[in-house]
Amino acid sequence: AQYSPNISLIEAVHVVPSSACKGIGRKLVEAIEVYAVEQGKNKIAVESSINATQFYEKCGYKKIKASKYICKNDIELDVVSYAKFI
Repeated sequence: AQYSPNISLIEAVHVVPSSACKGIGRKLVEAIEVYAVEQGKNKIAVESSINATQFYEKCGYKKIKASKYICKNDIELDVVSYAKFI
């Protein structure tokens, strides 16, 4: 998992496919949330790929908006912005 504390943003949560759906991703997100609270944050944001939207919703994140992310090679990806008060 990758978290930017200065802007309270989850940048990435990845679990190897053989470990998917075993609660590992949720534990990573929960650890980030605990760390954020310890750092005085009360809200966390994340820009999710389309395939991870259900995961973040199950973790209690609320959809803010859908948008596009433009990669360095000019490829556009559909993303969804989420936030959660902690």
